[in-house]
Amino acid sequence: MLMRKTIMKTLKHINRVKRKIEDLSAEIEMHPNDPLLYYKRGVEWSQRGVFDLALADFTHAISLKQDFAKAYYGRATVYNSLREYEKAREDFQKSHTLLKRLRNKEDFVRQN
Repeated sequence: MLMRKTIMKTLKHINRVKRKIEDLSAEIEMHPNDPLLYYKRGVEWSQRGVFDLALADFTHAISLKQDFAKAYYGRATVYNSLREYEKAREDFQKSHTLLKRLRNKEDFVRQN
């Protein structure tokens, strides 16, 4: 009985994951220029170890929004997982630079 419950739980989880990616894909079809949707789907692929699709989605998000720090960070983590350390380092640095620039802008706005 315990084994059956475990299997059923696992199947439900797999279906939820599949549905989440399908939902994001449907949203992307409706809004193909929304970098956040590609980023979110990239995160889903990355969490499941589907690195080639994660890399494609993070890269596409960056092509739509060149200052998208989270997409650079996501792509860096994928490169790191693929042991492409130089590319990972470059993207981690780019993400850090963009976040630092954003913080500086926020500080400037608060001061004025």
